[in-house]
Amino acid sequence: MSPHPVMIGQIVSEAEIDRSLIKIILVGILTIAASFGFAYFFNLSLITLQFRFLPLTIILAVAVLVLIILSIFYIKSFAKLTAIVFLSGVAVLAIFYPDFPLLAIIGSAVFFIILLSAYRRGSRMISNSLRLRFFLVAVSIVPRAVTAFLLFAALVFFNYYFDIDANRFNDDLNKIFISSIVKTSEPAIKIALPDFSAQNTGDEVLRAVLKKQIGNLVPDFDRYLPAVQERIFNESFADFKKNIEQQIGPIEGSRPFTETLRSLIKSYLDGFSDTGRLVFAIAFTFVLFFIIKGIAAIFYWLIELIAFILFKASIAAGFAYVSLENRSREFVALT
Repeated sequence: MSPHPVMIGQIVSEAEIDRSLIKIILVGILTIAASFGFAYFFNLSLITLQFRFLPLTIILAVAVLVLIILSIFYIKSFAKLTAIVFLSGVAVLAIFYPDFPLLAIIGSAVFFIILLSAYRRGSRMISNSLRLRFFLVAVSIVPRAVTAFLLFAALVFFNYYFDIDANRFNDDLNKIFISSIVKTSEPAIKIALPDFSAQNTGDEVLRAVLKKQIGNLVPDFDRYLPAVQERIFNESFADFKKNIEQQIGPIEGSRPFTETLRSLIKSYLDGFSDTGRLVFAIAFTFVLFFIIKGIAAIFYWLIELIAFILFKASIAAGFAYVSLENRSREFVALT
């Protein structure tokens, strides 16, 4: 209940101060708890390599982003907002207890700083506006808040992806990434290689490539007798595979293509110097960061819409109400 008996939608005149400490604490606890859940399930996905937890991770991240938008409108004291952000930063770090990796600590600090800047930007926009402009405020803070989450996730990912002390990559994560990339790219690859499948062996993929090349060089190849096609194909395949292996390394034709590709990439990465591996791991992590950030940008509107619906629902339910503050200020004018 609000301290004033106002009708829903009615605008009253009063000072702009925080009034319901219990509701502020509730919003804060929900934000901190959702932040902890986001970090916990993301970390669990990387530890167990069970990416079925990622949808829940994304849902919790969206919940925090929505609560961030709402809290900027609900809470007037920047000190209280800072406390919520600080405790959220502590929450995302707490999942690593009792061993706190350096990158996780840095990620938590980055999470706190960028999220705090988003809060400050939103608070300033609200305090400098004469009318509530929900979407204008939301649009200005969501990109920063998303960046905070993704940078934290990128640093935690790097902590698992590359062992700096041992100077080596996480082969299990590489295997998952390569398999996912091949499966995701299969429809696009099929445009160029109709016979391609992510389940193919190495030899089957090479045969699909060779068939495509022969078809390009001999446009009427399909008109040849099947026995002639098979003889030409078999005679060409051995030389074709030998040429490919001279360029990229040995190919075990009976192994699945994804495993062959992973072995080739591993051999290539193992040829890097210690510094080269570190640079590659950093570059790969940030390429992944920018790809995901680009995908996330497509859904900013959905986060803002969810927050707006909940904002209006909270007004209608009496959880919050719209008020009007009378302002006066001094100014100087030339005579």
